[in-house]
Amino acid sequence: MVLLSFSVKKDELLNGTKIRTTRLYTPEKYALWQRTLPDGDLFLDGWWKPRTKDKDWLFIRKGADIYRLKFDFINGRIWPFREGWITSAYLPMTYEDAQQWAKEEGFEDDLDGLLEFFKDHYSPWQGRLFQSIAFPPRGGGPKMTPVDSYYDMSTPKARRGIHWVRFKWRGVEVQAIIMAFEAKVLLPGGVEVRADPGDYLVMTGKDLFQIVPGEEFENEAEAVDPPY
Repeated sequence: MVLLSFSVKKDELLNGTKIRTTRLYTPEKYALWQRTLPDGDLFLDGWWKPRTKDKDWLFIRKGADIYRLKFDFINGRIWPFREGWITSAYLPMTYEDAQQWAKEEGFEDDLDGLLEFFKDHYSPWQGRLFQSIAFPPRGGGPKMTPVDSYYDMSTPKARRGIHWVRFKWRGVEVQAIIMAFEAKVLLPGGVEVRADPGDYLVMTGKDLFQIVPGEEFENEAEAVDPPY
């Protein structure tokens, strides 16, 4: 799991109108974010103020549409410059792209408000590099490319390396992972089942597994505090 800690726009995060975050760039963090993309092995783990008494688990999702950006002036106005797909040059976003970036950040029709936010929180911001990633909920946000997913849960050795998350569910502590796409799951005893995108694969005991619909699980489960 890759921690995303938030302290603004909680309502927008919960209702899915904020599906992107832009933070200061570090090579290490960018490499972790890349591993949360659809074909990666990690997930984004969103928390509300996890290091305070207000800590509250928000979501576990795959990442999408990661890119780097900078800010500079155009005609005396601060503006986002996005890294090019083919070259490493940073080019000014089109007005439409900048509006879409603001919308995904929870600032729909308020690009100036988002730019002021960065000016206030990251001053001096000139020359600083940022990284941005989307975390679309099921059925919404940027389209992600499906991959063939196969999970071998048949033996403890096969399960080694799986990044489980601990939950309290129906009165007991369990471990679970969320299915980003339709997947085949091989269970102990050679039984193969299918899981739909958004379903949870829940390990309730040694060699005991259940596929639980995402909405049902999220309504009943409470994440156990991670060791941050």
